[in-house]
Amino acid sequence: NIFNLLVILGVVSLIRPVVMKKVWVHQDLVFNVLTLGLTIGLIFYPVLGDSGFIGITLEEGILLLVVFGIWLWYMLYRRRGIDMVDEDEESGYQSLTLSLSLVMIGAGIIGVFLGGHWVVNGGLALAEFLGLSSGLVGLTIIGIGTSLPELTVSVAAIYRRQGSIAVGNIIGSAIFDFLAIFGVAALFTPLAFSVDLQLDILFAFISAILLLGLMFIGRQYILSRWHGFLFLLIYLVYLFYIIYRG
Repeated sequence: NIFNLLVILGVVSLIRPVVMKKVWVHQDLVFNVLTLGLTIGLIFYPVLGDSGFIGITLEEGILLLVVFGIWLWYMLYRRRGIDMVDEDEESGYQSLTLSLSLVMIGAGIIGVFLGGHWVVNGGLALAEFLGLSSGLVGLTIIGIGTSLPELTVSVAAIYRRQGSIAVGNIIGSAIFDFLAIFGVAALFTPLAFSVDLQLDILFAFISAILLLGLMFIGRQYILSRWHGFLFLLIYLVYLFYIIYRG
Protein backbone atom coordinates (compact mmCIF):
# COMPACT_ATOMS: atom_id res chain seq x y z
CA ASN A 1 0.00 0.00 0.00
CA ILE A 2 2.89 2.37 0.68
CA PHE A 3 4.25 1.58 -2.79
CA ASN A 4 0.81 2.01 -4.34
CA LEU A 5 0.03 5.36 -2.76
CA LEU A 6 3.45 6.94 -3.19
CA VAL A 7 5.09 5.33 -6.22
CA ILE A 8 2.19 4.39 -8.48
CA LEU A 9 0.22 7.59 -7.93
CA GLY A 10 3.52 9.45 -8.14
CA VAL A 11 4.34 7.95 -11.52
CA VAL A 12 0.79 8.47 -12.78
CA SER A 13 0.75 12.16 -11.87
CA LEU A 14 4.19 12.69 -13.44
CA ILE A 15 2.88 11.25 -16.71
CA ARG A 16 -0.25 13.37 -16.63
CA PRO A 17 -1.80 15.44 -13.81
CA VAL A 18 -5.05 13.86 -12.62
CA VAL A 19 -8.15 15.91 -11.93
CA MET A 20 -9.73 14.26 -8.89
CA LYS A 21 -13.49 14.34 -8.64
CA LYS A 22 -14.88 15.81 -5.45
CA VAL A 23 -16.57 12.54 -4.52
CA TRP A 24 -13.25 10.68 -4.72
CA VAL A 25 -11.66 13.05 -2.22
CA HIS A 26 -14.54 13.55 0.22
CA GLN A 27 -15.68 9.92 0.23
CA ASP A 28 -13.11 7.48 -1.15
CA LEU A 29 -9.90 9.06 0.13
CA VAL A 30 -11.53 9.76 3.49
CA PHE A 31 -12.75 6.16 3.72
CA ASN A 32 -9.25 4.96 2.83
CA VAL A 33 -7.84 6.89 5.80
CA LEU A 34 -10.60 5.56 8.07
CA THR A 35 -9.90 2.02 6.86
CA LEU A 36 -6.24 2.22 7.83
CA GLY A 37 -7.18 3.88 11.11
CA LEU A 38 -9.64 1.08 11.92
CA THR A 39 -7.10 -1.63 11.10
CA ILE A 40 -4.37 0.00 13.19
CA GLY A 41 -6.80 0.47 16.05
CA LEU A 42 -7.79 -3.21 16.00
CA ILE A 43 -4.14 -4.28 15.90
CA PHE A 44 -2.92 -2.22 18.85
CA TYR A 45 -6.13 -1.87 20.86
CA PRO A 46 -7.96 -5.20 20.69
CA VAL A 47 -11.72 -4.89 21.17
CA LEU A 48 -12.78 -8.36 20.04
CA GLY A 49 -11.29 -11.72 21.01
CA ASP A 50 -8.11 -12.05 23.04
CA SER A 51 -7.51 -8.68 24.72
CA GLY A 52 -3.79 -9.39 25.10
CA PHE A 53 -3.19 -10.30 21.47
CA ILE A 54 -1.40 -7.72 19.29
CA GLY A 55 -2.73 -8.30 15.80
CA ILE A 56 -5.97 -9.25 14.07
CA THR A 57 -8.09 -11.89 15.82
CA LEU A 58 -10.78 -14.04 14.22
CA GLU A 59 -13.53 -11.78 15.54
CA GLU A 60 -11.74 -8.65 14.33
CA GLY A 61 -11.22 -10.28 10.93
CA ILE A 62 -14.97 -10.86 10.68
CA LEU A 63 -15.55 -7.20 11.61
CA LEU A 64 -13.19 -6.09 8.81
CA LEU A 65 -15.05 -8.28 6.33
CA VAL A 66 -18.40 -6.83 7.44
CA VAL A 67 -17.07 -3.30 6.93
CA PHE A 68 -15.72 -4.35 3.53
CA GLY A 69 -19.10 -5.80 2.58
CA ILE A 70 -20.84 -2.54 3.53
CA TRP A 71 -18.32 -0.52 1.53
CA LEU A 72 -18.67 -2.80 -1.50
CA TRP A 73 -22.46 -2.60 -1.36
CA TYR A 74 -22.29 1.18 -1.16
CA MET A 75 -19.90 1.39 -4.11
CA LEU A 76 -22.10 -0.84 -6.26
CA TYR A 77 -25.19 1.25 -5.56
CA ARG A 78 -23.61 4.66 -5.51
CA ARG A 79 -24.73 6.57 -8.57
CA ARG A 80 -23.77 10.21 -8.29
CA GLY A 81 -20.18 11.28 -8.85
CA ILE A 82 -18.76 7.98 -10.07
CA ASP A 83 -18.04 7.36 -13.73
CA MET A 84 -15.78 4.53 -14.77
CA VAL A 85 -15.22 6.33 -18.05
CA ASP A 86 -15.30 10.12 -17.99
CA GLU A 87 -17.54 11.60 -20.65
CA ASP A 88 -15.12 14.41 -21.41
CA GLU A 89 -12.16 12.11 -21.86
CA GLU A 90 -11.08 10.30 -24.97
CA SER A 91 -10.64 6.68 -23.99
CA GLY A 92 -8.16 5.75 -26.71
CA TYR A 93 -9.21 2.11 -26.83
CA GLN A 94 -11.57 0.05 -28.92
CA SER A 95 -14.70 -1.42 -27.38
CA LEU A 96 -14.65 -5.18 -26.84
CA THR A 97 -17.37 -7.79 -26.80
CA LEU A 98 -18.66 -8.99 -23.42
CA SER A 99 -17.34 -12.52 -23.92
CA LEU A 100 -13.87 -11.33 -24.90
CA SER A 101 -13.80 -8.89 -21.98
CA LEU A 102 -14.68 -11.69 -19.52
CA VAL A 103 -12.00 -13.97 -20.99
CA MET A 104 -9.38 -11.22 -20.73
CA ILE A 105 -10.35 -10.40 -17.13
CA GLY A 106 -10.32 -14.08 -16.16
CA ALA A 107 -6.93 -14.68 -17.77
CA GLY A 108 -5.57 -11.56 -16.09
CA ILE A 109 -6.78 -12.69 -12.66
CA ILE A 110 -5.17 -16.12 -13.11
CA GLY A 111 -1.94 -14.44 -14.18
CA VAL A 112 -1.98 -12.16 -11.14
CA PHE A 113 -2.62 -15.14 -8.82
CA LEU A 114 0.23 -17.20 -10.28
CA GLY A 115 2.53 -14.19 -10.38
CA GLY A 116 1.82 -13.37 -6.75
CA HIS A 117 2.47 -16.98 -5.74
CA TRP A 118 5.79 -17.03 -7.58
CA VAL A 119 6.87 -13.66 -6.19
CA VAL A 120 6.20 -14.77 -2.61
CA ASN A 121 8.03 -18.09 -3.00
CA GLY A 122 10.94 -16.44 -4.79
CA GLY A 123 11.10 -13.65 -2.23
CA LEU A 124 11.20 -16.04 0.71
CA ALA A 125 13.90 -18.14 -0.95
CA LEU A 126 15.94 -15.00 -1.65
CA ALA A 127 15.53 -13.83 1.94
CA GLU A 128 16.80 -17.15 3.25
CA PHE A 129 19.73 -17.16 0.82
CA LEU A 130 20.81 -13.59 1.64
CA GLY A 131 19.99 -13.81 5.33
CA LEU A 132 17.44 -10.99 5.17
CA SER A 133 14.50 -10.58 7.52
CA SER A 134 11.11 -11.62 6.18
CA GLY A 135 9.78 -8.18 7.11
CA LEU A 136 12.32 -6.42 4.88
CA VAL A 137 11.59 -8.79 1.99
CA GLY A 138 7.86 -8.23 2.43
CA LEU A 139 8.24 -4.45 2.45
CA THR A 140 10.49 -4.42 -0.61
CA ILE A 141 10.62 -7.39 -3.00
CA ILE A 142 7.18 -8.84 -2.28
CA GLY A 143 5.51 -5.49 -1.64
CA ILE A 144 6.79 -4.04 -4.90
CA GLY A 145 6.43 -7.25 -6.90
CA THR A 146 2.79 -7.78 -5.97
CA SER A 147 2.04 -4.13 -6.78
CA LEU A 148 3.23 -4.39 -10.38
CA PRO A 149 -0.29 -5.27 -11.66
CA GLU A 150 -1.63 -2.05 -10.11
CA LEU A 151 1.26 -0.11 -11.67
CA THR A 152 0.53 -1.60 -15.09
CA VAL A 153 -3.19 -0.89 -14.88
CA SER A 154 -2.78 2.67 -13.62
CA VAL A 155 -0.11 3.66 -16.15
CA ALA A 156 -2.09 2.15 -19.04
CA ALA A 157 -5.23 3.94 -17.82
CA ILE A 158 -3.59 7.36 -17.49
CA TYR A 159 -2.06 7.05 -20.96
CA ARG A 160 -5.61 6.45 -22.25
CA ARG A 161 -6.82 9.46 -20.27
CA GLN A 162 -8.82 7.30 -17.87
CA GLY A 163 -8.01 9.10 -14.64
CA SER A 164 -10.92 7.50 -12.82
CA ILE A 165 -9.53 4.00 -13.42
CA ALA A 166 -5.95 5.03 -12.63
CA VAL A 167 -6.91 6.50 -9.24
CA GLY A 168 -9.77 4.14 -8.40
CA ASN A 169 -7.49 1.16 -8.95
CA ILE A 170 -5.10 2.36 -6.23
CA ILE A 171 -7.70 3.51 -3.69
CA GLY A 172 -9.79 0.38 -4.20
CA SER A 173 -6.71 -1.78 -3.79
CA ALA A 174 -5.76 -0.05 -0.53
CA ILE A 175 -9.23 -0.50 0.95
CA PHE A 176 -9.43 -4.11 -0.25
CA ASP A 177 -6.02 -4.98 1.21
CA PHE A 178 -6.70 -3.74 4.72
CA LEU A 179 -10.29 -4.94 4.98
CA ALA A 180 -10.69 -8.02 2.80
CA ILE A 181 -7.20 -9.52 2.83
CA PHE A 182 -6.60 -9.03 6.56
CA GLY A 183 -10.16 -10.19 7.19
CA VAL A 184 -9.94 -13.38 5.13
CA ALA A 185 -6.46 -14.23 6.44
CA ALA A 186 -7.66 -13.86 10.05
CA LEU A 187 -10.37 -16.46 9.37
CA PHE A 188 -7.66 -19.08 8.99
CA THR A 189 -5.36 -18.00 11.80
CA PRO A 190 -4.98 -14.94 14.07
CA LEU A 191 -2.55 -12.49 12.47
CA ALA A 192 0.14 -11.71 15.01
CA PHE A 193 1.64 -8.28 14.37
CA SER A 194 5.39 -7.78 14.75
CA VAL A 195 6.21 -4.67 16.77
CA ASP A 196 9.14 -4.17 14.39
CA LEU A 197 6.61 -3.16 11.73
CA GLN A 198 4.64 -0.65 13.77
CA LEU A 199 6.50 2.27 12.18
CA ASP A 200 5.71 0.90 8.71
CA ILE A 201 1.98 0.55 9.21
CA LEU A 202 1.90 4.03 10.74
CA PHE A 203 3.80 5.28 7.68
CA ALA A 204 1.12 3.74 5.45
CA PHE A 205 -1.47 5.62 7.51
CA ILE A 206 0.49 8.88 7.20
CA SER A 207 0.82 8.36 3.43
CA ALA A 208 -2.96 8.07 3.12
CA ILE A 209 -3.44 11.24 5.18
CA LEU A 210 -0.81 13.04 3.06
CA LEU A 211 -2.62 12.13 -0.15
CA LEU A 212 -5.92 13.39 1.25
CA GLY A 213 -4.42 16.60 2.67
CA LEU A 214 -2.61 17.57 -0.53
CA MET A 215 -5.93 17.61 -2.37
CA PHE A 216 -6.73 20.85 -0.49
CA ILE A 217 -3.37 22.57 -1.02
CA GLY A 218 -2.88 24.68 -4.13
CA ARG A 219 -5.29 23.71 -6.90
CA GLN A 220 -7.92 21.65 -5.13
CA TYR A 221 -8.64 18.10 -6.25
CA ILE A 222 -5.71 17.95 -8.67
CA LEU A 223 -2.94 15.39 -8.38
CA SER A 224 -0.23 17.43 -10.06
CA ARG A 225 3.33 16.66 -11.13
CA TRP A 226 4.86 18.25 -8.04
CA HIS A 227 2.74 15.88 -5.97
CA GLY A 228 4.17 12.99 -7.94
CA PHE A 229 7.74 14.17 -7.44
CA LEU A 230 7.11 14.62 -3.71
CA PHE A 231 5.57 11.15 -3.38
CA LEU A 232 8.50 9.48 -5.16
CA LEU A 233 11.03 11.40 -3.06
CA ILE A 234 9.31 10.38 0.18
CA TYR A 235 9.22 6.75 -0.92
CA LEU A 236 12.93 6.74 -1.79
CA VAL A 237 13.78 8.12 1.66
CA TYR A 238 11.56 5.47 3.25
CA LEU A 239 13.09 2.72 1.09
CA PHE A 240 16.64 3.70 2.05
CA TYR A 241 15.57 3.76 5.70
CA ILE A 242 14.08 0.26 5.77
CA ILE A 243 17.08 -1.16 3.88
CA TYR A 244 19.41 0.51 6.37
CA ARG A 245 17.25 -0.78 9.23
CA GLY A 246 17.40 -4.28 7.81
